[in-house]
Amino acid sequence: MPPGEPCRESLDVGHGKTVKLPPATTTVPLWTTKPPGEPCRESLDVGHGKTVKLPPATTTVPLWTTKPPGEPCRESLDVGHGKTVKLPPATTTVTLPTTKPPGEPCKGSLVVKQPSAFTELMRPTVTEFPFIESWRACVPEVDQQWISKALFTYSSNGHPELDERKLDGFWYDPPKSQTIPNQKPRLDRYFGHRLFLWLPLRLCRMALTCFFCKVTHLTKQGLYRLTRIVLDIDAFYILATESLHCVKCKKNQIGWSEAILDQLDPATRSTFPVQMMYHSACDTRVIYLLRQRGLGNSPTQLQKQITELHNLRWTKQQLQYMNDCSLYLKSMTAKLISKTVFEELPKQSQLPTYQWFLRVYHQEVLSRAEEVKAALTTIFGRILKMDSTKKVTKKLAGEAARTAAWSTNVGNEHGQVLMSVMTSIEGCGLDDMVKGLVKRYSEADVLPPILLYTDCDCCGKSALMDIFRTAWPDLVVRLDVWHFIRRLAVGVTTDTHRLYATFMGQLSAAIFCWDKSDLNLLKEAKRQQLIQANITDPSDSDVSVRLDRKELSLHCRRMTRSTEVIRERIQAVLELFGGDSGRDTMGVPLFHERIWELWKQQQKHVECIQDPKGVQLYTQTGTLKKGGVVLPVYRCARGSTSLESFHLHLQRFIPGTSASASNFQTYLLEGLMRWNADRQIAATSTEKETVLYDSRLKTAANRLSQELFNKDIFPTFQPPNKYTDNLNFYLLFYSHISLTFILY
Repeated sequence: MPPGEPCRESLDVGHGKTVKLPPATTTVPLWTTKPPGEPCRESLDVGHGKTVKLPPATTTVPLWTTKPPGEPCRESLDVGHGKTVKLPPATTTVTLPTTKPPGEPCKGSLVVKQPSAFTELMRPTVTEFPFIESWRACVPEVDQQWISKALFTYSSNGHPELDERKLDGFWYDPPKSQTIPNQKPRLDRYFGHRLFLWLPLRLCRMALTCFFCKVTHLTKQGLYRLTRIVLDIDAFYILATESLHCVKCKKNQIGWSEAILDQLDPATRSTFPVQMMYHSACDTRVIYLLRQRGLGNSPTQLQKQITELHNLRWTKQQLQYMNDCSLYLKSMTAKLISKTVFEELPKQSQLPTYQWFLRVYHQEVLSRAEEVKAALTTIFGRILKMDSTKKVTKKLAGEAARTAAWSTNVGNEHGQVLMSVMTSIEGCGLDDMVKGLVKRYSEADVLPPILLYTDCDCCGKSALMDIFRTAWPDLVVRLDVWHFIRRLAVGVTTDTHRLYATFMGQLSAAIFCWDKSDLNLLKEAKRQQLIQANITDPSDSDVSVRLDRKELSLHCRRMTRSTEVIRERIQAVLELFGGDSGRDTMGVPLFHERIWELWKQQQKHVECIQDPKGVQLYTQTGTLKKGGVVLPVYRCARGSTSLESFHLHLQRFIPGTSASASNFQTYLLEGLMRWNADRQIAATSTEKETVLYDSRLKTAANRLSQELFNKDIFPTFQPPNKYTDNLNFYLLFYSHISLTFILY
């Protein structure tokens, strides 16, 4: 019937007839389930004004043994009908496999109580691995998995930590590529980077002091949160270190900071191969390529060489990876293995510019400033030489451009440079240089020099020479012979004249004569060589013709003639070349008319070029055997020829055509230190010696060698004295008169 209408007792069947209906009784089947969210009913309306009383609702609900991750464990369960069921404590027994991770003790079974054990969110999935979260942004993705396997593990609370049982050194290499690829090629086997893990406290076992409080020893604080990508010669590698904590001042320090590195002994310090920058780092081997101060060694050239080496290695790695993928693809084509998708080639890291190389080199030299200054201020000599040049000053750029015109240098008998000064006018501002040189000798308590060769102010009144003579009364000042000859050469029409070289040779012969004993010994050696060459009974003229100037200067000493003889001989040479004999085939004369005026002015300086009595100008550095005759090898300390050679190299210390004031100083400091070290070895070493310019390493090596083997590894090396805070490197003094660089 329609809902809401009463039950009918009769039914109209048509034709005026009705049928009486029996009482309404209906059986309704009940559903065992109810709509969700509605309460349980105690009775049911079945229509016709009647209701049926329902029995109590009892339902058995199966419980799941697992719970959704992240939800707390339930102690009871609502089963409907206003009733709850109390649950037993959740306890799960997990049976472990028969194999265990290396290094962990054996366990039979593990009982995990769900309310107290680490949750599902803290458990790593199959694709995760223990790795420091802050490292993921600074370590290349291709290296994260193999570094995790090599160094890290999970702690008891589920966090990744360094496993100290895996530490076996500073360097860790990525997995190598397979010779025969029986597995799918992985990127880390081809493009992985080496890892340098610098742990001075863990691995070096040294007591390190806090930089701030200077008392407390530092303790381990875990790994530092950031890493650095270091530029090497042909690749990059990763640098990581530890954080060190001071218990007293509560401050942390990084393991690669200068405050920590300066506390290490030279042997341990040498194992750290990185020059740290603010946001980058460079391997010291790259910097060593910039230290050599020679022609063409510039940051631009180094940047091009490093770029080529990086590109070469990167291309080889790409080729090897794609070749192995090709071999693996053939196996898939033959249906020997299932199909797979190869990983894309990673992008090559961008290389820095030449400006970056220059900044790295500049900072590295400044980090060794004390060592360089000490090495430069411990050079002395008994015979000094002073000369000037203007070529190097033309390379000053920036604010210092065109502020210096002359570079005056002071050297010793070995060719080493004691001091270098740059001024805007020749001779101006040299008083401070001389006073500093005198002070250096007095503070070091060494014997003062006995002879000084100069290119001017050799005689007469001079404020500069007066300072020398006042401090060192026994000092003898002499004019350099080469500069004396050059003064006469000013009267020549042109140095391209065909008789110019002959004229200069005759002037030299008029001033010097060879030692007879040395000359006779060399002639005898040359005679024996001719006899061994099947030339029987060679005459004196045959022997003399075969003597070249290089052999004479190497094996024979020479000395200046007397003042009267020199004047007579030079006069004769000038008269010879001043007549018809001094004209070439075109009739061009060798001299100007003012040559005689120049000679008149320079006659007074003939006494200034005489060799001083009692001063040994030659040093025997070795011997050579020629024709069965043993010949001595001499080194001459006369004149400023060694400084002229230094001036040629001085301008090569500065790469390119210009440099700013700071870079100018950096190049010259490094160049001077290396120049002096080379001259020291050449002057004192009788056999081939290991060339090394790091005084700290050489000092430590000699000290340990003396303790163990009672000998020096570097026999000619003299440790530099401690720097005494004098002006010692190229300082800039800007003024209206001059820009001066002082080294003393």
